Amino acid sequence: NVYQASYDFLVAESLAPDHELVPRLATEWEVIDNRTFEFTLKEGVMFHSGNELTAEDVIYSFERAYNMEGPAFSTFRGFVTPEGLSAPDDYTVRIELEEPWVHFLGALANFSIVDSQLVQENEQDGDWGHEWMQSNTAGCGPYVMTEWDNSARVRWERFEDYHVGWD
Repeated sequence: NVYQASYDFLVAESLAPDHELVPRLATEWEVIDNRTFEFTLKEGVMFHSGNELTAEDVIYSFERAYNMEGPAFSTFRGFVTPEGLSAPDDYTVRIELEEPWVHFLGALANFSIVDSQLVQENEQDGDWGHEWMQSNTAGCGPYVMTEWDNSARVRWERFEDYHVGWD
């Protein structure tokens, strides 16, 4: 799956038999109340473009998905709105849900964070970069997509600066 190879997530699910939520782009999180979550981002995470991950990328990823009204946001519909997103600083994201949702943290393990600067540079007529993203990626995951041929193949190369490492 392209998004799992090229992108990363705030949290991940550990392998069986545990299946616990573990830090990924977020080093830690706090449940402030039953609707408010605060995430501390790992510093120094680089996107494939060379841009550094910040809280603005997380907020943009949610705003983009919300405004595009596509499948990437369907899980969060009714719970997350742009008004509930804030960044107290470059490495902190606060998300206030519209109503309590017990599965929120787990759902984040499948929500890709995009390089907001790169996507915005490739927006056309307010499309949130949709057209460009049909054949390009804007992630910080383990692999960089080097070739995309929709009818034949996709090629990746290992992202040497992957924040999780390669040991």
